[in-house]
Order: sequence, then structure tokens, then C-alpha cells
Amino acid sequence: MSGHSARHPRRAASAFLTTGILIGALVGGSVTSAAVSAAQSAAEPDVFRTTLPNGMRAIVRERPGADVVAISVATRGGSRDEQRETVGAAHFMEHMFFQGTPRRPDSADLDREIEARGGWTNAWTGWESINFQVVTPIDDLDLAVDVIADQMVNSLFAPEKIDKERRVVLEELNGRLNSPATKAYDLFWIEVFGDHPARNLPIGNRDTIDRSTREVLVAFRDTFFVAENMVVAVVGDVQHDDVFQKLTTAFAAMRRGPVPPKNTAPAPPLVPRLQTGTSPGQQARVIAGGATVGYDSPDRHVLDVVEAILGESGRRLEREFVDTQAIASSAYAFYYPLTDVGVWGISVGARPADVDRVTDLTKAQLRALREQPVAPEELAEAKAYLRGQRLINRERSVDLAEELSEGEAIGTYEPVTEYISRVEAVTAADIQRVANTHLDPDRLTLTILRP
Repeated sequence: MSGHSARHPRRAASAFLTTGILIGALVGGSVTSAAVSAAQSAAEPDVFRTTLPNGMRAIVRERPGADVVAISVATRGGSRDEQRETVGAAHFMEHMFFQGTPRRPDSADLDREIEARGGWTNAWTGWESINFQVVTPIDDLDLAVDVIADQMVNSLFAPEKIDKERRVVLEELNGRLNSPATKAYDLFWIEVFGDHPARNLPIGNRDTIDRSTREVLVAFRDTFFVAENMVVAVVGDVQHDDVFQKLTTAFAAMRRGPVPPKNTAPAPPLVPRLQTGTSPGQQARVIAGGATVGYDSPDRHVLDVVEAILGESGRRLEREFVDTQAIASSAYAFYYPLTDVGVWGISVGARPADVDRVTDLTKAQLRALREQPVAPEELAEAKAYLRGQRLINRERSVDLAEELSEGEAIGTYEPVTEYISRVEAVTAADIQRVANTHLDPDRLTLTILRP
């Protein structure tokens, strides 16, 4: 996605990495002339890691023959790390880092050089991280490094530009409220997590966005955007030792500081909840689900398979709600893991008169998962789907760079071979066990929006 508008993060076939540890032993590395050592992963021999002299972690994936180079900078810290009275500060980072530096005093100056070469810049905010990206032709690697380092190191956060960006953020929030699906999703997330820090949405909310002063924004920036808390990843037809040298120079003046503590909390209990409301449009939107495990649980691979069976692979929901019963225009399952907690659900768009039938059929789908073993062919198709999607989602260099920086920053990176092998190990009994543990039809959070 070009431009630097907010992206509401969504997991795509577990491309957002997995587990809380780095899989694979680190074996011998090389040393550059500037004594920057690189560690190479046994599981991924084309991936090299180092820590720059200022404490910033750097990763290079050498991709011979790639015509473009992608750079992704991730900071560990997002909306779940905010105080309730300042929710929205994390999202503001995404905007203010594009508002000028002493060398490039305006947002157009930051974009122009990259776009003039056919490249693009982007940024997005999530619950646990904030990510900035630059993509250019491979010949423009030096420019790409210079631009993104200038942003991270020298952005001014000029007071006169904060109110301008506040209006932009509020318009993004209005856009979500005017979309039945995204409005329902946001309300569902807040209801599921209750007092858990994950209830703080990356988009923020109107009240707290209005209170985001420069003092609040700079405090967030100086806490989280420090070298020791950041990861930069570069993917392209490059040599890792050369890139590490460039990064060492470009990020030498990055702010330093202690790594901020993680804002952890116990997962919310599964209890029945019902919230209702209104939304624009002609359809009702029903979301049913609850809190569940995150990346730190091996059950997340099972939940990925369950999502595939209900959704794109097995199409259980679409066949029942859309094809057979003809009471919905759309029906899909989702599972979104954070590091230590997650959320799962089933989302359906239907006529208002069919809301009760939708709810009953949703519960029936969950009971079927708990009571009836998944057929071998359906399980095999789900695994093949997850494998294929994971591999296809790695075609673009920018997605690989994001995967590396994001996973390293929040501690969830898992090589694709490890992910696929763990999905392959999922059994029908695992699905029944996880369904009985986490997908309780009698303890659902229900969000129902009617026109």
C-alpha cells in the first residue's frame, strides 16, 4: 500500500510471524572492516543479523536477482502500551515522522525523492509495534537508507503540524465508524478485552486524539523510538556486510535509551457478553467470538488451521450461511494473535431479520468443531492452503522485510519452514481439543449492529 496512511493491521496466513523465540541456532558469521559482526541463521542461510554499535538490531535478507530493495523499521510499542488517557499517541507517530526534518522540512520532501524514482514510502500502527517502510529500485539503496534514517533520527514534530495531522487522524477514525464491518470489529475488540491493554485500538479515539499534545507525543517517541528498542530490516540483491556498514553510519545518531517494559496482562476470561448498536448501510453485522491464546502458545497453529477450515479453505461458513441457508452476503472467520493473547471470531453480514438465525448457526458451527473430528481430506486442504498462502505472501521483498523487522522487534519471528512443519503436525484431535478449550458457543462475546 503506497502512501503513509494508517493501516489497520491484519494477520495474513500467519505472515506476522510466530512463537516468542528465534528458531534455529546461530552459527558462525562474518566481520566487516568496521568490526560489525553478523550472525547467520541455520534455518535461513540467506538471513544475517547484527546489533549496530548504538544497540539497534539490524537484519539483512540477501535476495539475489531482486530488482527492488525494501527497508522496514519496526519499533516495539503500540496502542497496548499507551495510557488510556493518551490512546492515539502511537498512531500519531506514524503521521508525525512524515512531517519533516531539518534536511527535508515538509512531508512532500520526504516522499518526493523516493517517488521520483518509482518507489514508495509507507507506515502503519499496530497494537504492539509501529512500522515504517521504503521501497525503491535496487540502484537507489543509498537514497532509501538515507530517507528512512533521516525520518527516524531527525523528525522535528513541529507544533504547528500537529493540529493538521490531528484532523487527518480524525478523518481516518470517521472512515472506520462509517464502515459497518470495521465499526463492528472495533467495538468487538474493545468488548472482548475489557480492561486488558489490548482494548486500546491503534486508531485511537476522538477524545484522546484531541488531547494528544506535543508533550504527549514527544514523551511516547522518546520512550519507544530509541535504538535499543528498534529493528531495521533490509531485503534485496545486497551484501549484508555492506548494508550493515551503511546502517551503522545512517543510524549513528538515533536516540538512545532503556528498552521500555512490556505492558503484559492476563488474558480476559471467556464470559458471555452482548453489545448492540447501529451502523450505516442496509445490513446487520454480527461478530461472535472471544479472547484466546497468542503467539506464545503452540495452540496458535491449531487456530490457524481452524480459521482455514471455517474460511478460505474449507469454506464451512460460506457454504452454510451464503450458499445453503442464503441468509448472509458474507461470512468469515478470523484469528488475530498478539504476543501473549489473541482474539478469534466469526463475522457475518446479513439481513436484520436474520440476526437470530445467524447467531444460532454460528453456535452450531462451533459445536460441530468440538463434537465431530475434521475429515482427513478437509484437514489436508487446510494445511495446503496455509502453506501456499504463507509462501505466496513472501513474494514481495517489502513483506519479507516487514516480517523480519516486526517479528524481531516483538519477539515472535518464526522461519517459514518451522511454521509449515508445525501446521503439518496439527491433528483432528488437536482441533477438537482447542475447540473445546477456546471456542465455547456458550461463552461468546456477541457484537450486533443493525441499520
